[in-house]
Amino acid sequence: MRYVIDSFAWLEYFMGSPKGEAAKEIIDTKTDEKFTPAICIAEVYAKSLKKEGETMAETRRSFMRDRSAVAALNEERAVQAAKIDAARKREVRRWVSQIRSSWLLRGSWARKF
Repeated sequence: MRYVIDSFAWLEYFMGSPKGEAAKEIIDTKTDEKFTPAICIAEVYAKSLKKEGETMAETRRSFMRDRSAVAALNEERAVQAAKIDAARKREVRRWVSQIRSSWLLRGSWARKF
């Protein structure tokens, strides 16, 4: 399975919250492909830098890059993601928009979570 992991999922993972435990199942697996949009690296880095300093921000950045491929998010994909997210929220009860199956390589979307 392919997953896109956004900043919310990463932050919950790093905090060890119940939602982070759900993300952990995906992030820590070696069998699934995982991608993190570059903007999410920036968001997690900024939050870590503000709250914990540069050393921790760099540690988390390195960890994120180790556990997932960093993916560029262009405007077309951002708009496509927003449309699919809005549609899924209408169709699926308790839709978790923060962790989506990946469309990254071929542009196809699937839902795992």
